[in-house]
Amino acid sequence: MLGGATKAASGCRFALCLVAAALLGAAVRHDRRPGDAAAKALVERLGVAGEAEAATARSVCQALEGAGPAGLAAGFELLGHPGARMRAGAAAYLGLARSHKAVPHLIPLLRDPDPRVREAVASALGAIADPEALPFLERAMACDDLAVAEAAMRAARHIRARELPPGDG
Repeated sequence: MLGGATKAASGCRFALCLVAAALLGAAVRHDRRPGDAAAKALVERLGVAGEAEAATARSVCQALEGAGPAGLAAGFELLGHPGARMRAGAAAYLGLARSHKAVPHLIPLLRDPDPRVREAVASALGAIADPEALPFLERAMACDDLAVAEAAMRAARHIRARELPPGDG
């Protein structure tokens, strides 16, 4: 019985995180400040939300995605956040946005102390599919953390497949 209550509470925390992410995204979309100011406001709001134990990388990514143009600038800033979930969410968002400008900012995070961040970064680099990331992804394939190594392998495979001329695959 207690296990069901714990699962229900966990589900409620996750649902609250998703609602908070949606509200943050909507608030920033309607923010009339110039881009940098709106991005800074989003980072501040996410920082407060990120302090909650229930904050997840997914909720951070969703908030950035819902923030419109300010989300990209905030994503870059959040790559340096002290919270691993914030960094992982920012990396995931930059991958979804397929921002080639993010590649030089993401590559150093393949050495992040948290494997969740490294995995999110490898996946983001695969989504962006910039060949410049290949040597770094190849090094990440040797990682002791299986999830990171597999994400790096998938990313490198995806980038190589995109480099092949049609008919050579």
